[in-house]
Parts: sequence; C-alpha cells; structure tokens
Amino acid sequence: MIGLFAILPTLVAPIQDDPVEYSFAFFGCNRVDKDAWHKKKNPSSANLPQLQQSFQDIANIKPMPKLLFMTGDLVLGYKDDQGEETRGQLDAWISEYRKSPLNGKVEMFPLPGNHEMLRKTKDGKVSSPYTTEMWNSWLKANNLPPTTPNGPMAGGADKLADDQSRLNYSFDKGNLHFVCLNTDTHTEDGRIAAVPSKWLKNDLDLATKHDKTIFILGHRNLVDGVTSKGDSPIEKDSGSEMIAEIQTNPNVIGYLCAHVHAWDVTKVGGTRPWQIIAGNGGSPLEDDWKPAEKTFGFAVIEIHHSGTITLVPYFRPATDENVEAAKPQTPIVLGKVVS
Repeated sequence: MIGLFAILPTLVAPIQDDPVEYSFAFFGCNRVDKDAWHKKKNPSSANLPQLQQSFQDIANIKPMPKLLFMTGDLVLGYKDDQGEETRGQLDAWISEYRKSPLNGKVEMFPLPGNHEMLRKTKDGKVSSPYTTEMWNSWLKANNLPPTTPNGPMAGGADKLADDQSRLNYSFDKGNLHFVCLNTDTHTEDGRIAAVPSKWLKNDLDLATKHDKTIFILGHRNLVDGVTSKGDSPIEKDSGSEMIAEIQTNPNVIGYLCAHVHAWDVTKVGGTRPWQIIAGNGGSPLEDDWKPAEKTFGFAVIEIHHSGTITLVPYFRPATDENVEAAKPQTPIVLGKVVS
C-alpha cells in the first residue's frame, strides 16, 4: 500500500480487482424513543432487532472490519439523576454486545452522544456534572477503549470542567490516525454540544507531522446534512474552529458522525473534507429525510491495496419485524492514501 492520503474528494466508480487490506465500520443512533421503551423487557433501551442484525451483518463481511465505532446515542439516557439510569442502560447494552458474533473479533469503540452525556430537566437539556465519571467508570468496568487515555484534562486551553481524557482521545493503526470526540464535552461555562477544538488542533498537527491519514469520529454532526437537516449540531464556537482546522489539513479524510437520524454524505463547506452521517442505526428516522423508502443500516470504510479509500453504505428496510440483512450499496471513493 502506498503511504497516507492525498485527498481526492470525487465520486468515481470503484476500482476493480483491488483487494481490501483494512476496514472499519461505524454507525450511531440506535436507541428507542421514551414512549417505545419497555424497561423490564429491554433494559438497554436499544432497538435490539436492528442492533443485533447490524452486529451479525458486520460479522458476515469478508474481510471482517477490524474496528467498530458506535458513534453515540446507544441508549435513551437523559435522566435527571447522577447517571444511574443511563449506566444501567449501558450495562444492559454491553451485555447485548457480548452475545454478538463481533465480541472478541473486532475492537469496539463506544462514543458518547447527547443522550448519554446530558440530562433533561424542567429547563430543558443541560450539561451534567455526573456523566463524565459515569462514562469513565463504565468503560473501565468493561475493559473498553481507550486503554491508554491521551485526551485533554480539566482546564487547559479548551477550559474543560473535568478530565476528558477517556472521552476525547486518539490512536494509530499503522499509518491511520483515529480521533474520537465527545461532542458534549463538559466545559467550565456549561455549554452543550462543545468539542475540545484546541486539543483537536494539536492532535491533528502532530498526526500530520508524522504523515498519518486521519479519520475523526464523534456523535453530533458538524454541518447540516443535505438530505436531512436534523437539529443541534456541534455548537458554533468550537465547531467553527474545528471546521477551519479540518478544511486546511489535507490529511483529514472525513468526519464520521450520527445524531441526525438519516444517512447523508456531504463535503464540509462544499469543499472538503467529507462529513458522513450514519445516524440511521435504529432510532426513529427524521421526517424530512428525503428518500421515499427509509432505511436502517451502517457504513464501512475500506482501505484498498492501491491506496484507494472507499465508503460502502449497508442498508435494510426500516422495520423491526422480519428484519433483513443489510445490503451493500454502491461504493463512494473518498480519496487515496498520502504518499
């Protein structure tokens, strides 16, 4: 394989006879709505028929993806407590994962979403002082990554309210660099939908210096989608800094996220890099999503022998009865590895 990524942000036909040498899967937004949740029957609050089918479908891909990123809103959460109910849902969720054919065969990275990080009060959705520690405790108890936290601590240039080193972090797989973001990072001023943009810039600068190809993952979308707008993307202050950084960094292939309950592929600011929303994981789909036939599913990014990077969506009908296997759609070429 040639080095790591010179960006080719064009949609072209996939190259034939070019084997996949590395791949990873991602999707988010699988939790059910509150009025559809039956706690005794399903303590996880996940859309289990869709979740279980996606786990099986990913296990059936040849070659099987090496990594799986769950990009937030795994569970219902939003309880106005000290994180106890959300923790109970997450415990039930990881039990479902342990029963899946992926357990022990892929590295699974759960990322927090607004449903895990925020609490809902009479005043609306607000930042919680309890959920960071709840999430950290859950990761440690279940031996979930990151095993070596390298994210931002309390204070610092991003003025964080607590230790975010396990919720925002990065790691390498060969020449690939992955950055996982908490898009509801707890800040000193209590903003919601914030990311540690100054920490992110430093991390990306270091990865670029070492000629890494970069994928950034988080829950909330950074810009509005084309096929569905959704609501409440990353807030404007840290979001604008993140946009400026990734648009000028040629090694960043894309920002992979969820939050909007739809599938959407666009270019940030109409130029680069890619924003890929895989928020059709099982939660009720957006009313304004344009396709006439709604679908649930997930996505896989493949690194080919030639260095070409492709995005393969997998879709199935959006029903919780007689759930079908997801079918691969036409690949989208995202670029090539940097030489």
